[in-house]
Amino acid sequence: MKAIWLGTKGVDMKRLIVITVATLILQGCASTHIVSVEYEPSVAVSPIGALEEGVRVGAFQDKRGTDSRWIGAIRGGYGNVLKRLVTHQPTTDVVREALIAGLRARSVELSSNGGAVSIEGEILKLDCSYYFNREAHAHLLVKVVSVDRRSVLYAQTYQTDNRESGVGAGILGNVKHLADFERRTLNETVDKIFADPAFVEALRSKAVEAPQDGKSTEGRLRTLDKLRSDGLITDEEYKLKRQQILESL
Repeated sequence: MKAIWLGTKGVDMKRLIVITVATLILQGCASTHIVSVEYEPSVAVSPIGALEEGVRVGAFQDKRGTDSRWIGAIRGGYGNVLKRLVTHQPTTDVVREALIAGLRARSVELSSNGGAVSIEGEILKLDCSYYFNREAHAHLLVKVVSVDRRSVLYAQTYQTDNRESGVGAGILGNVKHLADFERRTLNETVDKIFADPAFVEALRSKAVEAPQDGKSTEGRLRTLDKLRSDGLITDEEYKLKRQQILESL
């Protein structure tokens, strides 16, 4: 009986070694999954209607400091990436297309000749994760910019952070479920943008500059200073616009 017990122990030890090695291999070799993050309204939407001056969707900048297609990950027991989620195109294009789809869902036709205003901005956070629980985030700085003068007519940060409980992720974590969770989160953020009356009013702006007298110039400079101090425009945009104002004197 003793010899048999030792043999069984040896088999168990081999099995443990095989399981350990397989786990280490899985932890060290993350698989990559290409997912789709497309816009669909998360709420009932109302038409904005025709914009007399025309609107277009311009460029967005990715400020996340990650790979341009990175969208999230399913993680293992030590927080290591087991399944990597990436989009089929840069996330700057994903966001831009979501905004275009959002405009069309609200019966807004994009301008064929450039338009008077452009929707532009920055991706501050756009990712999802499944560790013990699922998380999805979408933070966008959105600007309405005068096409002719490149002046910022409106700027605001919109964000959505969603969380839901899971049952532990690991190699069994569902990629499609996590991708859909991020898609819904981005859609909610886009819907917040178009539900903001101030944003819609900025789209209707004719982007007419104020009269060029001393008082209006002083007011424009003060407004510009406040936009920069509130973090709504970059230093480069501040310098460019300040130069334009001073050159108009």
